[in-house]
Amino acid sequence: MRNYKYLTQGRTDLEQLPGYSIDGEIDFRDPISGWYLKGSAYWSAGRSFELTRYFIGDDYIVNVQSNDVNDYSLLSASAEISKAFTSLAGKITGIFDYTRYTSSILQNSIVTDYDSDSYSAGLRYNGGLASWLSLQYSGDYVYSLYYTGGKRSGEDNHDMSHALTLSFFPFRSMELDLSGEYYFSKFGSESPVHCFFLDLSAWYFVNSRLQFFIHARNLLDEREYAYSYIGPLEAVRYSYRIRPMNILVGAQIKF
Repeated sequence: MRNYKYLTQGRTDLEQLPGYSIDGEIDFRDPISGWYLKGSAYWSAGRSFELTRYFIGDDYIVNVQSNDVNDYSLLSASAEISKAFTSLAGKITGIFDYTRYTSSILQNSIVTDYDSDSYSAGLRYNGGLASWLSLQYSGDYVYSLYYTGGKRSGEDNHDMSHALTLSFFPFRSMELDLSGEYYFSKFGSESPVHCFFLDLSAWYFVNSRLQFFIHARNLLDEREYAYSYIGPLEAVRYSYRIRPMNILVGAQIKF
């Protein structure tokens, strides 16, 4: 909507509207077994002055902060569960989140209810697999959708990402890191967008003060990264240009 001229009309009633919120949290740790649980929930609700807009022909959009009010509410809940493994000096963690937002939008004197839901799940692992090998992994999946006028919109959103790093230690003075990242995004009926990165690094430690390294980034020569976002009353597709494959060789000296 960049071809429009915008006008703004303020509110004449200076009355303040109250809001309400409740939150709670649980935190459980057992150092002996290595289990850890953390959960939280948050709810807020209230009434806010309506933000509305009107279209005047094909040239103007008038944004108005009305004296009328509408209801809104936000509910979110999250949980994190992890287990530590002393034999591997590692920990695995599961993360879960849910958010629901309810409000309404007023446009051209027509009020439309708006609801959005977002679900996410993640998995993490950081630790050793052997004396010469360690692993770092993180994965996330987010599913978002919304309803207008009590009806579900078909433009739901899927986002997924994975990151994996394997660190090899063939000698005490050498480290090799192999890293991969995968991104998936699908918005509504559009074709899904995939993106995969592969990096390689090598370190040689002459002593505690002198190190030589080589970094090879974006070995698959990806040129674009894109993803989508659905939030309250908006849906946005982001796209970024990426630096092509590059190799860096250097040394690090500590004094």
